Formats: sequence, C-alpha cells, structure tokens
Amino acid sequence: MRTVEATWEKRNVGVECFEIEIGKNDSVEAVLDTIHARNEKYFVAKVLAGRADVLLALQKEGFQFIEMNFQTEIELSEKPNPPAICANLIERTGYHIGDEKEAERVIDEIRAGNIFSTDKVALDPFFSQKIAGQRYAFWTQDVLASDKAKLIITEYSGEDVGFNIVIDKGRYYDGFLGGLFTDYLNSGLGFANVYASLNAVFNLGGRKIFSGVSSNNFQMLKLHMMFGMKIKRLTYNLIKHV
Repeated sequence: MRTVEATWEKRNVGVECFEIEIGKNDSVEAVLDTIHARNEKYFVAKVLAGRADVLLALQKEGFQFIEMNFQTEIELSEKPNPPAICANLIERTGYHIGDEKEAERVIDEIRAGNIFSTDKVALDPFFSQKIAGQRYAFWTQDVLASDKAKLIITEYSGEDVGFNIVIDKGRYYDGFLGGLFTDYLNSGLGFANVYASLNAVFNLGGRKIFSGVSSNNFQMLKLHMMFGMKIKRLTYNLIKHV
C-alpha cells in the first residue's frame, strides 16, 4: 500500500487530498483502517485491477468509481513506425523542443480549461473542467522547472498544433502530459501528436516510454495501441468527497 498526503492539491483544486494506492497483497481491513484515520475532505483511491474485494469495500464507504487508468509502455529499439492508416500523413508531421516563451503559451492554453476534459478532476461534479485546467497548469509549471523535463511542440504542415511534456527518468521517459492546442482539438491530429512525442524521445536517446491514459479518453488509448504501445498495468480510480 502506498499513501500520499497530496497537500499541493489545496493550491491546485482548493482542497487537500489523500491518495491511497492499493496493490495485490494489501488487506481490505488495512485499507479501511488507513482511510478511517484520515480527515482530508478529498480522497483518491487507486485500486489494482483484480482487487474486486477492495473495490466493493470502498464503494460501501462512499467512494465512487470515476475512471480506469491504463499504464502503457513502448520499447523504442528503432525509429517509431507509424500505422499504415496514417503513414502518408506522417510526412507532414514534425516537432521542435519548446523554449520558455512556448512553455508560457502551453501553460496558458492548459489553464484556459479547454484541452483536458476526460480526467478524474474534469469529470468530477465537485470540480469542473476549468479547475482541471488550473490543476494541470500548476502541475506543468512545477514539472517544467526541472532540467529533466522536455517540452515537445508538435508541427503539422508547418503549424504548431500540439505539445507533449516528457521527463527523463534515466532508464525510461515518462510521458507526463500531452494534448492538441485549443484550435486543433477537433482536427483529428491526435496521431501527429503521438508520433511527434515518440520520435522526439527516440532522438533524445530514450528507448522506453511509460504513459498513462484514462478510460474516459478511449480515442487516445486506441492511438497508443495503433503505435505499438502495450498495456502494462491497469488500475481503478475512485474518489470521495467529505
């Protein structure tokens, strides 16, 4: 069992948060005892797939299911190959590493609250899509302050259409966050954004990428599968407001 006192969420979403991550060997009794000992107003429980006993117990405690999270992984032993269905379109796709000014643009676009609409904060009636944008904007500022993070700007036909933020973890890269800019949200260019991130990490010397996708964003999960990513872990995410 892993627990996190996510006090930074007070800044991000207005309330302090307690997170608990339940693995395959954690007992239901230990999980409930841990939760009962806390007095935060917002709880997030991440339950490893297969732990139906914990899933049912938490729902009796007032937790509500909000999403599944798929952790995907891809090995980059060679330059990424696009799926045949969009191979011709990839020729128009490029990228560049963003500078500080572009980082400010990305943070402003995220804060506006239009880009991310499918995660556990955006879909939570207690919060909103606007608050989700605020949360990701603060989080992005923190991440980009590290020299281990890279901002990748996706280009398509000469236009900047999206972004990805990846973090060098040494043995692998963490695909922290990515999305299309507001003007391109309905453009169908998600494939270009995925390809740009893979290509950039490969050129940076990375040979493995881990990323997370919400079940509420099924289109992105399909894109991950199209580009050869494999599902390595699945968790159920539940929330509770007191």
